[in-house]
Amino acid sequence: MARPRPAPEAPPRGELLLDKPRLQLPRASTAFAVLYYTLFTLLGGFGALCCFSTAFQLALRPAPLLVLGGLCAVLGVLQSVLPKGRVVVFAAGALVWGIALLYFSEPAAEGAGRVLNCVLRMYSEKLRIPLRQFAVPEATPQQEIYASTVFAAMLLPPFFWALSWVLARRRSAAAAVSFTGAILSLSMALSILPEFWALCLLLLFWCALLLSGPVLGRRHRVLDERRRFIVCGAAIRPVLLVLVPAAALCMLLLYLLFPRDTYARPHFVNDLRSGFINGFGLEALLQGGQGSNNNRIALDDLRERSYSGKTAMRVHYEWEDGAALGEAQQKDYLKSFVGSVYTGSSWEKLPQGDVDALEKFMAPGRVQNMSASFATLFPLPGLESGLRYNLAVESISTNPRCIFTPYGLSAGEDISGLQAEYVGDGFLRSSNLFSGTHAYQCNAVCRPEPGIGYGLRISQYWADRGIAGAEGDDPGRALMEELAGGGDLPPLLYDGRAFKAPDWAKQPLSREQLALVELTEAYNDFVLGPYLQLPEGLAGFLEEYRASHDMSLPQGEGNYEYFLTQMKEVLAGSCRYTLKPVPVPEGRDFVEFFLSESKTGYCVHFATAAVALCRSAGIPARYAEGYAVPSGYNGVWVDVPDRNAHAWLEVYFSGTGWVPVEVTPVSPDAPATYYNAQAPGGGAPGGEGHGQGQQEAASPSPSASPTPRPRASASPRPSVAPTESESPEMEMEDYEKPLWPLALGFMGVLLLVPVGLVVNRAVRRRYRKKAFTQPDRSRAALLLYSHLLRLHALEASLYYGERKPPEYWEETALKARFARDMLPREDLQRLAADAARMEKILKIELPTDRRLYWMYVRGLL
Repeated sequence: MARPRPAPEAPPRGELLLDKPRLQLPRASTAFAVLYYTLFTLLGGFGALCCFSTAFQLALRPAPLLVLGGLCAVLGVLQSVLPKGRVVVFAAGALVWGIALLYFSEPAAEGAGRVLNCVLRMYSEKLRIPLRQFAVPEATPQQEIYASTVFAAMLLPPFFWALSWVLARRRSAAAAVSFTGAILSLSMALSILPEFWALCLLLLFWCALLLSGPVLGRRHRVLDERRRFIVCGAAIRPVLLVLVPAAALCMLLLYLLFPRDTYARPHFVNDLRSGFINGFGLEALLQGGQGSNNNRIALDDLRERSYSGKTAMRVHYEWEDGAALGEAQQKDYLKSFVGSVYTGSSWEKLPQGDVDALEKFMAPGRVQNMSASFATLFPLPGLESGLRYNLAVESISTNPRCIFTPYGLSAGEDISGLQAEYVGDGFLRSSNLFSGTHAYQCNAVCRPEPGIGYGLRISQYWADRGIAGAEGDDPGRALMEELAGGGDLPPLLYDGRAFKAPDWAKQPLSREQLALVELTEAYNDFVLGPYLQLPEGLAGFLEEYRASHDMSLPQGEGNYEYFLTQMKEVLAGSCRYTLKPVPVPEGRDFVEFFLSESKTGYCVHFATAAVALCRSAGIPARYAEGYAVPSGYNGVWVDVPDRNAHAWLEVYFSGTGWVPVEVTPVSPDAPATYYNAQAPGGGAPGGEGHGQGQQEAASPSPSASPTPRPRASASPRPSVAPTESESPEMEMEDYEKPLWPLALGFMGVLLLVPVGLVVNRAVRRRYRKKAFTQPDRSRAALLLYSHLLRLHALEASLYYGERKPPEYWEETALKARFARDMLPREDLQRLAADAARMEKILKIELPTDRRLYWMYVRGLL
């Protein structure tokens, strides 16, 4: 309650002071005030306490706590409202509480340990940090409930006394919201949600405070504010009696319409929350380089490239049991972007028109699952391994908006756990707009050998089964003859893109097989459009270049491998790998300049040139980039450095899908170019892996981190569990080390804030004192006049009616501004005395929060 203001100065004799009429209301009865504030205290107190107990799942007995809480609320309100005898009530209550605390000290101490253990256990689960537990004696469930209830009962008297003092004595709605909100923040800060009904109690209390805020903070009178009358004091506005039950009804409807078990937060809110928790990945996004983008690749901006060697990501391969990995399985390509349209100066995504055409005959992601689908539905045991593996990826410094996925994603792979979405037929990107996806898992099939065509798969499928068809007793031979067009071409040289399975061959297929056949035939026609596109004028140059280097393509899809081998030999012989390429002149085509003049570059240059050469030869190809990672270590986390960022060529095979092809020459500056994605000279990671003979011959891999693999459940960062080589003590020590700097830093910030506010006020007061006592009294008077106007505006905001500053303030300021002589000392002292008097009054009259603000933040008082 605001303290009484000193009596205003009497108006000068002969002047008539008129003011707007005001109505002084009688003070409400003590019984009404006690009832009013007790209801408020019970609603807010039990709302906050129920939120805390339900959030941390405390086992308590509600009946004794409800009775004791009600009694404490009544005594606390009486101690704040009674005009006389407040000290007696407070002393009696404190005495009873002290005696009870001494009598129940042992179960209260045990209950404190159990309640804190519940809190620490919930914090540990949310933070994924093993926090220590307090030692408590073993007891039965009934004894545990009794101890926790005694501890809660000992906390009720001080809690309800503080809340009733804030409401009934201080009459501050903001303080009451802050007090109860602090209790709620203990759980909500880590998204530990209380029960809905408990949260509704607290929200209802806040709604009532919002509606009665002016009532709690004003004196007993009716004020004319903006042409509206507000009844103040302990009187309740009629609208409050209607709106509070209406708010309760709205909460009940929300509970019935949106049950907590089935309600899910919008993706936008989840993404924003994940951004604040995991970081927004802006640093990695600004670094640039291969694998850092999923929008477009600007080729005309390529300059000198350098790498720090720091870990960019961590990968964990778990191959199916019994797999013997060969050389082809020692390196995997994890792509984050696919360039479909080459403009001469950039790689762009598939245009929207082509994306719409794709959606007419296939669902998103079907092309990226094509390899796994064929390996499952139309397997060729003699030509492909069909090895399956589980891949876990953790982003360290890469752009978290990029999803690095392998080739051959398992058919039907659910990407909802990856927080990802398909981009056309090329790649995946994070669906989290703010922080991206930092950790994820996926299943895939090992990359097949190039050259397996669609026609070969279908004909071999029929030949292996020997099912009689419409064309004879050997449908497999009939399909092969149809595929070869009546000639004698070997099966591997068939052009699978032109092959269409006859209707009689489709009829016995299963629904899944038929869907894959129809998808493949439709996609075979589609790739001949955008993935053979070249800028005008470049096709002629590429034909001359291929002719001059004897790069021919015999008939048949199976001859792709022959052409690719030729192309890699030509590029390795005529061009040189370097991280310091010659910049492309403005207006020149990137490929034409690289192949004809500069002949120097890194993986982006080689991959772009290879795509253009393949397209000029009629081979559907596209540009891809991401990371080349060691995949030959089974069950071991491997750190992948940033220098493993890479770009490569993708070639389409009708019976397989898109297959990565390495075209960059092997270079010590590019670990990704080696067959195991490891340059010589590195350290081998620990852990057991398959193919030990190949690993001993291979270049050493990046050092593996001992952090275990994440769980299968999707989360912003993978959950961990200790391995056999780790002990719980070591794990606890590793996790506790980072907490000390964090705690000390937090405490330092808390200490610096009040110190900074005190220093701020001292500096401002010292500056004003120096300005008001300077030798130039005229200038000092002008500064004093400005200070007085600010004080007067602050004082006028507290009271009713318009108040004008004294006229002699302005007269003195005008004299100081325009007088020829310096202002007399007496006039300056008069202004200084007025300033000191107003500062003293404002320190008394201002509410606590406003007084602290104007004293320590603004430095006015």
